[in-house]
Amino acid sequence: LYIHHMAVVPNKQNQGIGTKLMEECISLAKEYGYQLKLEVNVDNPAAWHLYEKFSFKELPVIVFLLREIFNQPKFGGFIY
Repeated sequence: LYIHHMAVVPNKQNQGIGTKLMEECISLAKEYGYQLKLEVNVDNPAAWHLYEKFSFKELPVIVFLLREIFNQPKFGGFIY
């Protein structure tokens, strides 16, 4: 199970929402027998703390490649 772009809006942070989201992801992964993978920005200590709390470990360096597609609508909404 790959967790991609998980975030909590700033005015809802530090209320246990990220913890609940991670608990649900872990529960689903266990139910289906999946491993969990995610990315985290090196400049996001709050996210690092959350993931370390759930025993995520840093992998050796992986190179990510990106090809931007222009003239496409960008997702800018939030899910509460």
